[in-house]
Amino acid sequence: MSDIPPEPISLSKLGVSASSSKTGQPITPSSKYFLTKEELSLCIESASKGDLKSAVTVLDFFTYVEYDAEKSVYWMKYAAELGDSVAQHNLAMHYLQERNLTEAKLWAEKAVESDKNGSVDLLVEINDMLAK
Repeated sequence: MSDIPPEPISLSKLGVSASSSKTGQPITPSSKYFLTKEELSLCIESASKGDLKSAVTVLDFFTYVEYDAEKSVYWMKYAAELGDSVAQHNLAMHYLQERNLTEAKLWAEKAVESDKNGSVDLLVEINDMLAK
């Protein structure tokens, strides 16, 4: 038995694409967020001009495909500033985990304003922690 690990085999050499041939859906959940370098560059350019959908696309890329904590938080905050309620909620959770209750409350309040559904409980939790 050899101690040398086998060479990885690309999906294309096996005749398989990154999506199912029957459904066209990604094989893995994160593969739907994949961007080429050119696509990423175009999305960053569009996002920098205030395009929310592009900002969320870049956020998803750095969260699910090419994980980079610093870039993920940067794009999460950028998308949140553009009004994305999911990014606002997740940013509040991020600040809560960092124990930055002031920022957590700010973003939870914005998330509640944007999307009344899922962030109310989070805001209540943060307010309870601030009251202690």
